[in-house]
Amino acid sequence: MVYWPASMASDNFTKLINGLNQAQREAVEAIDGPVMVIAGPGTGKTQVLTLRIANILKQTDASPDSILALTFTESGAYSMRKRLVEIIGPAGYRVHIHTFHSFCNEVIKNYPDSFPRVIGATNVSDVEKIIYLKEIIDSSKLEILRPYGDPYYYLHDIKKAISELKRDNLNPTDFAAKVKNEAGEIEKIPDLYHEKGAHKGKRKGKYDKLFKSHAKNLELTKVYEAYEERLSEERRYDYEDMIMEVISALKSDSDLLLRLQEEYQYLLADEHQDTNTAQNILLELLSGFHEQPNLFVVGDEKQAIFRFQGASLENFLYFKKRFPEARVVTLSDNYRSAQPILDGAHSLMKPAVEADRHPKLAAAKESSKQKIRVAPFTLAQNELLFIASEIKRLTDSGVNPEEIAILYRDNKDVLPLIETLEKETVPFVIESDQNILLDPEIAKFISILRAVNYYGDEEYLAEVFHLDIFDLPHLDVYKILKARRSKVGLYDLISNKGKLSELELSDPDKFSDLARNLSSWRSFAKNRSLLETFELIARESGLVGALLGHEESLEAVEKLSSLFDEAKRIALSHRGYKLADFMLYLELMLEHNIVIKKDVPRDNTGRVRLMTAHRSKGLEFEHVYIVGATDGHFGNRRARSGFVLPGALGAGLNDDNDERRLFYVALTRAKKQATISYASQGEGGKLLLPSQFVTEIDEREREVIETAALESEYKKDQSLKFRERKQRGISGSDKEYLCELFDNQGLSVTGLNNFLECPWQYFYQSLVRIPRPQTKHEMYGTAIHEALRRFFDKLHYGEEVSEGLLLKIFKDELSREPLSDADYDDSLKKGEKALSGYYKAYSGGWHTNVLNEFDVRGVMLDTQSGEVRLRGKIDKIELLSEDGRSHVVDYKTAKPKSRNEIEGKSGDKTGNYKRQLVFYKLLLDGFDNGKYKMEQGLIDFVEPNDSGKYKREMFEITPEDLELLKRQINDIASEIREFSFWESRCGRKECRFCALREMMK
Repeated sequence: MVYWPASMASDNFTKLINGLNQAQREAVEAIDGPVMVIAGPGTGKTQVLTLRIANILKQTDASPDSILALTFTESGAYSMRKRLVEIIGPAGYRVHIHTFHSFCNEVIKNYPDSFPRVIGATNVSDVEKIIYLKEIIDSSKLEILRPYGDPYYYLHDIKKAISELKRDNLNPTDFAAKVKNEAGEIEKIPDLYHEKGAHKGKRKGKYDKLFKSHAKNLELTKVYEAYEERLSEERRYDYEDMIMEVISALKSDSDLLLRLQEEYQYLLADEHQDTNTAQNILLELLSGFHEQPNLFVVGDEKQAIFRFQGASLENFLYFKKRFPEARVVTLSDNYRSAQPILDGAHSLMKPAVEADRHPKLAAAKESSKQKIRVAPFTLAQNELLFIASEIKRLTDSGVNPEEIAILYRDNKDVLPLIETLEKETVPFVIESDQNILLDPEIAKFISILRAVNYYGDEEYLAEVFHLDIFDLPHLDVYKILKARRSKVGLYDLISNKGKLSELELSDPDKFSDLARNLSSWRSFAKNRSLLETFELIARESGLVGALLGHEESLEAVEKLSSLFDEAKRIALSHRGYKLADFMLYLELMLEHNIVIKKDVPRDNTGRVRLMTAHRSKGLEFEHVYIVGATDGHFGNRRARSGFVLPGALGAGLNDDNDERRLFYVALTRAKKQATISYASQGEGGKLLLPSQFVTEIDEREREVIETAALESEYKKDQSLKFRERKQRGISGSDKEYLCELFDNQGLSVTGLNNFLECPWQYFYQSLVRIPRPQTKHEMYGTAIHEALRRFFDKLHYGEEVSEGLLLKIFKDELSREPLSDADYDDSLKKGEKALSGYYKAYSGGWHTNVLNEFDVRGVMLDTQSGEVRLRGKIDKIELLSEDGRSHVVDYKTAKPKSRNEIEGKSGDKTGNYKRQLVFYKLLLDGFDNGKYKMEQGLIDFVEPNDSGKYKREMFEITPEDLELLKRQINDIASEIREFSFWESRCGRKECRFCALREMMK
């Protein structure tokens, strides 16, 4: 039976298909066999990808679950998913769209027994890599890689080289073999030695660098091997290991390989020019069942800008060699840029790409005749002033600020831009990676953490005195610091009310409160987990409240959440991790310039967009400004290369054509106008030249702006130096942004129950998600659920199971939770007792035809305020017959409740447990045209009651139950989208979520 989603209107699909040009349509209709699409910028790549998926579903009996689309970035996956859902409706959520790493993570999670090295292990952080490598360097016999004057000189080069090797799918043994082979190749060089004269028989000096490089690689093999051994000992793995592990498993486990090959009948790879060797091997394995697989790759070698992450043009061009019969489709009609921009970009790439692989792009519609503008300045400050004034001119003339982008080479380039734009009151959003450790609000929090961790160190205490969140009167601070000079300790002063009174302070109580809090937090930090300490100090210090009252409240909270996520990630790897450990971790991060990145904001309403050229990939804007286009910054970058690795892997990693391609990408983001600017003087008056790329653009396609008069005008106006910076950011009551969050996230049953308990509990926990550590019981529940999932997966696939196996799996899962040693021991004892009894109570009566942790996304429910996307993960679906009749099972690790309590008729008045079953019924009714027909729902208590008996309660979900739930969802969706809950409170005494609301402006 042909699968065609009911929600997809055939006439809409036909309209979209008919709107394609001949080459695009050829790509969309090429359903079978290997296909390669060369897609230049603006040629409709995403439209082709998504329409091809829709066409597969229309023309074949394939289901959405049998299609796998892999892309390079999370933003790319998000864009593809969004476009697909617009075309085919909720079925688009069922198509597997992943980055390569998220796909491998999914495979490992679903088939844990095939990955013994990774399951039970945790991801190693950059800081831990540095610690391990330092210890290896110290303990290894190295002559080159441990220079006498600076033993860690090559530390970061080694770290980078190991990552490159893993991206090339080379383990230590493979790398050692390549290095050995390299030695043989070097000896074959015909003129390696002098054949006559005084130096006869000696090696020629021109080859010294080659031999030194080989010697470094020899020592690197030892370090790499020791590093892998250390990871194994510590039960850790690298980010790059995810793909390597899946490749290794697929090569060694034919059953797993066949299962995945049968599951994914159609494969698509976006941005294929950015894939590395390991990613290509993965594609080849997944598609390897057929000689001519249904493998569809899209890319453009002119946009290969991620070579620093292991990608290479050889990996892209290999497709033609591997599948010589593959259909190749070239898209050359550009629907984005004006022709002068396309012609200028084309001329820029002539030195880098062979003519037959560099088709000239043609503007598919009439557009601006404006040439590429070049704006040379003497001073960088004048360059930025020019851009700010240009943007003001554009927005005053009606240009949407969101259609204006400023692109720069490196993340740090944004700092002077920020200052200028704020002073000129230009609204903007930064969409490149930001290091939250450099954020002023996060720096305040770290100062508090330092004062707590190094309690007694007066330097850190004095720093805390100046933090605005404590609102200490400045004059009082000065008096206390002056008294400190009289050899009276600061801690003694603020802890002693008598001494404080002698100083005649205006508000001595604030200092007493601070002293009491610091002492209390110090005691708490020594005895409780890092995450508990983090949350307590963030809340009790007033930091969370201050952030919520911040003009950019949501963005500020997101930064705090990013720091919390980093703390959580490291705590997962180290049981008993406390504040003292985390502070050492942070100090190493700062010492080695390791960043904690904040997610790129999706809200850019009414603001100019600032990002690196790398980040701009896949985006488009009416007006693009490329700043800082100087030699050595954009092109001719003199980066030190620590290693030249054997073979194609290391060759050309510093190839300047990489920079050329990056400049090409930046230039081709522009639809109407592209402006390139640079300054001829750098810091300290250093003279700078324009980037060679500026001069290589065909003169017929560029024009130089006369800027001398502008610089003279800027020089006269000195008021900028003293102008106040006016920040523009996301408001906490920004309806549009929060509604977008709601629409993107959808509504889960947890979110629904949170809202019914308190709208602000939903707001802070489910929508905005402020930092919150999991409780001991929540971590215990997670381990129980994961243990049952893995156990019933084994049962489903016919593997032998036992009580001992269930307990072993539970122990493995519990060890992954960041519990203290005492809490771990308590939870282990409790869980083993509960699961042992659970196994004995039900063994022999379990259904084997089950779906575990069944993820349902994209079910749309019509409400008065518009469609609401429902999502949820069902613990277990027991399939009773081939026509989809089923029972839904929901595990509970709490103390068993009575039937009336479950329904909310006594005791627990919320009825949350029963509501969950009703919600799952609503989800399944809307999933895949009602494929699974839920007849009953089972609340399955994994814990015994007081008498030691296990309890289950079965419920039949009635139409009345469903109607009530729909009304609740309708009301909640309206309240969220219309913000009618904004002034409401839940009425519960001491509700901390309502208290947080009171802190907001």
